[in-house]
Amino acid sequence: MKSLLSSFVFFCGLIIFFSCESPVQKEAPPPSAKVSTPADKEQAIVWADSAITLLYNRQFQWAASEAAFQKALELDPDLAKAHMQYGWLKSILGDQDEAIKKMEKAVALQPNNAVWRTWLAWMLWWNNEDDRALNLVDQALEMNAELPGAQFVKGSLLAEKGNGEEAMTYLNQVAAVRPPLAYSVGVAQAKLGDGTAARTTAAELADDPQKGNPFGIAEIYAVLGETDLALDWLEKAHEKRIEYLPWTPQIENFKPLADHPRFKAIMQDMGIPGF
Repeated sequence: MKSLLSSFVFFCGLIIFFSCESPVQKEAPPPSAKVSTPADKEQAIVWADSAITLLYNRQFQWAASEAAFQKALELDPDLAKAHMQYGWLKSILGDQDEAIKKMEKAVALQPNNAVWRTWLAWMLWWNNEDDRALNLVDQALEMNAELPGAQFVKGSLLAEKGNGEEAMTYLNQVAAVRPPLAYSVGVAQAKLGDGTAARTTAAELADDPQKGNPFGIAEIYAVLGETDLALDWLEKAHEKRIEYLPWTPQIENFKPLADHPRFKAIMQDMGIPGF
């Protein structure tokens, strides 16, 4: 029953949406076996930046991105941003366990980063580890109570647990400050059994160019069980190269569509493994 992306990982979009942090006391990360020289560290950053560009340029260059991440971490095993973003790539490649390990390493290296705690919570949520996800997202909200990504994950998890009132409080706050995430309200309505409200939200979003995120509208219809409409909107998301589309197979609400030829065609076009 995992749902809702989101999104906005990836990420030009996610970085823009969710990059707000508050510092907490920093813990010393465990040392790596390799001692990187200053030159190694400089080159590692170059390779990591290249890998991140390849990950988010919407050209689906997964193998090239992975090779660049591997080179970056060979040069500097403690480069936190390489671990974090490599985790997102591992998720696209279908290796959720390794994605979580990479993100856990990044959080251990930079424990004061509220955004990264949120992203790790997001990955744990997709991996059905809801209790751990909630614990991490609560930590992120303690660091920054107004962090939209953390509010998004928290509200989505609460909706799945049937806590509608509290879920909507979080998700309405997100929708107010991050309009492309307004679809989370409709997904929650559908998860909570209010199909009429969810359809109304989807229709309103479809008519609003600011909030009309085709990926999110597709997710609302997927939760409602309206397969053809969900696929229609996924195809529109693919046409627009919506940045979070490569993570669709990891989202529980889309899994009932995984065997549909139209869904497979989208994933194949992006080079997603398993399709």
